[in-house]
Amino acid sequence: MELNKIYHGHCLEVLKTLPSETVNTVVTSPPYWGLRVYGVDGQIGLENSVEEYVSALVEVFRQIKRILKALSKTGLKVRELKTPQDETDWNNRQIDILLAHPASAAYGLNLQQGGNHVVWFGLNWSLELYQQANKRLHRQGQTEKVIIHHLTVTGGVDEDVISALLDKSSTQDHLMNALKARIEKVKAE
Repeated sequence: MELNKIYHGHCLEVLKTLPSETVNTVVTSPPYWGLRVYGVDGQIGLENSVEEYVSALVEVFRQIKRILKALSKTGLKVRELKTPQDETDWNNRQIDILLAHPASAAYGLNLQQGGNHVVWFGLNWSLELYQQANKRLHRQGQTEKVIIHHLTVTGGVDEDVISALLDKSSTQDHLMNALKARIEKVKAE
C-alpha cells in the first residue's frame, strides 16, 4: 500500500481494494440519511429506507474493521462510548482512546478524569453540540489543560464548518454581552 496517496471513489468500493490489516486510522463522517444530495451515483444516505441506509453503513464499517485490525497490534485500548460502564472505564483510565459522536456525548457526561485531548473529525455544524461535547472534558475536576484538535482537509468543507462555528460563537458572545449590559442597566435603575 502506497503512503500519502489519495484514493478517490465510492468509499465501499475503494475500501474493498485495500489489503487487510494495513491501516491504523480511519476518519469518517457518513452522511445523514435523506439529508444531503451530493450528485454522486450510489451515494450513501439516499437509500429508500432507514433499513437500507443502515445496511449500507454496516457494509462500509465491515470493510473498515477488516483493514483496521492492525490497530489491535498497537496495544491501545480503543472503545466506543455506548454505556455507563464505558464512561466509568474512561474516567478510571482503562481506555486509551474513547470514540464518541458529539450528539451522544454532549450532555450529562463527566469525562474529565479520563483525558484532556479532544480530536474532532467530521465536524458538526451545531455550535451547541460542538461546545457541549468539548465541555465533557473541560469542566470542574479537570486537572490538565484541555487541548482541542481539528482534523480537517485543506480547502475542504471542514474549513467552512470551523469558520461557521467561530462566527456563531462570536455572535453568541456579543448577544450574551448585550443581555448582561441590559440587565446591569435595569438593576442600576
